[in-house]
Amino acid sequence: MLEDSNRDFRRVMRSMAVYLTLLDLGMRDFEKIRKKIYEYYGRTISDCYNHPEYLKTVLEEIYGHKAREIINTIEENLGKDSKSIWATNFIEKLNKKK
Repeated sequence: MLEDSNRDFRRVMRSMAVYLTLLDLGMRDFEKIRKKIYEYYGRTISDCYNHPEYLKTVLEEIYGHKAREIINTIEENLGKDSKSIWATNFIEKLNKKK
């Protein structure tokens, strides 16, 4: 039970790292990202937790080469958790070239 609680807490913290990074771009940009993810995939930003490719596609469309900086900031905001298996896979998918 405690392990499940810890896992849920870590998931929330990881999601917050993504949300905070996107909110730092400004509310207008956050909304633009949110709308595109919904328009293209019928999903929310929270769904990008399991499907980082959705976020990557939208960031690259909106920001082009600057998407790399945003992805780096997400990784920094993950902090020490960025070394976990989930975070490593998440960041790898965000960094994957087409």
